[in-house]
Amino acid sequence: MLQVMFIIWRESVEALLIVGIVYSWLKQLDDRHRSQGMLYLYIGVFLGILAAIFLGLLLLNLYSWFPDNGQDYLQAVTAFIAAIMIVYMVYWMRTHARALKEEMQHTLQKNYHSRRWGIAITLMTALAIAREGSEAVVFIYALGFGQHGIISMSMVLALISGFILAALTFYLFQIGQQFLSWRYFFKITEILLLLLAAGLVNTCVDHLISLEILPVIKDRIWDSSFLLSDQSTIGRIVASLTGYRAQPALMILFVYCSYWALVYLLFRKSKKGIRQQPVKNSYAS
Repeated sequence: MLQVMFIIWRESVEALLIVGIVYSWLKQLDDRHRSQGMLYLYIGVFLGILAAIFLGLLLLNLYSWFPDNGQDYLQAVTAFIAAIMIVYMVYWMRTHARALKEEMQHTLQKNYHSRRWGIAITLMTALAIAREGSEAVVFIYALGFGQHGIISMSMVLALISGFILAALTFYLFQIGQQFLSWRYFFKITEILLLLLAAGLVNTCVDHLISLEILPVIKDRIWDSSFLLSDQSTIGRIVASLTGYRAQPALMILFVYCSYWALVYLLFRKSKKGIRQQPVKNSYAS
């Protein structure tokens, strides 16, 4: 449930940042246009949440459409897609965070003197909320939320806790801008997200091995259960958040190492692009 809470927390913070950027731009307008803009902002938030809820309901019903064997394939595919989405999300934030606030406010300003400015606010907000919400839905579904048509109370509490933590985090960063840095917040959570994606990749491989699509190659490369068993309470938490295995098969180890090699190459390329960008004022700076 820590995984679900973390994903909801991180995605909700990003969504709140988008809303915060639009709201800060609206505060600069006169009273009449600010009131109109706030209405468009609320509509955008509502539509974005509605789209995420629709996707969630679709996924909850999707599981029942597959036979027993097909459900294992669905779990493997969902975990793999979620891992790809997490890596892409982190990559996108690294390459766009510096200019995010300026680009959004430039778009709003460009449409301000036309009749499209309300549509621009609504679409920008709705798409941002829908994107973050749909990512969260796919991630937590891949983690087992709602699969088999079951939603436990602990899952619901994890969702609520994630939302509350996100609101509290956003509030603390807003009132403590002199002491708190969005840059370090995103750097730390990026690492945690990439570890979580690695865990999802291992989950995918576990399913494919059980379906005999991937070979084990060699079972139990080592046994570190005496240090930390992945069947213990702490071990299960570490395993779910990082992909840790106390007795990894060679295929698991190969895919896990390949994942981190690809992540390293991808982010090494993004780091070069970031160095070439001018530093701009942003919530993530």
